Amino acid sequence: MASGEWRMEEMPEPFQRAARVGGEYHEHRRQIMLARQLGLTKTYNLFHDPACTDDDIVRLRELHAEMDRAILACYGWEDVDLRHDFYPNDRRQMRFTVSPEARRELLLRLVEVNYTLLSGWNG
Repeated sequence: MASGEWRMEEMPEPFQRAARVGGEYHEHRRQIMLARQLGLTKTYNLFHDPACTDDDIVRLRELHAEMDRAILACYGWEDVDLRHDFYPNDRRQMRFTVSPEARRELLLRLVEVNYTLLSGWNG
């Protein structure tokens, strides 16, 4: 890998899965944007709109949740129950995202990872 190439077959299985799901998500979003003639902002406005139950947008949400779970598997954090749904953000806008409890748990774990990495840094 010294050449900077990423070879899927050389990655651990959770990373392979995350790459596959990420690719599927990206392609599905691209197809939505092409079919609807929308940019990213308008596409994500539909994504975050609880009233939008169109099959293509619902599938995008499913893929997003699957991608989140695949990334958690890369960290070995399959025990976190993400509970994807519509929750208000800090500006009281509804967003399709993980539950507030899951968000707090993930932030705590990421701080711990960063602290561990920083503790071992000799820079």
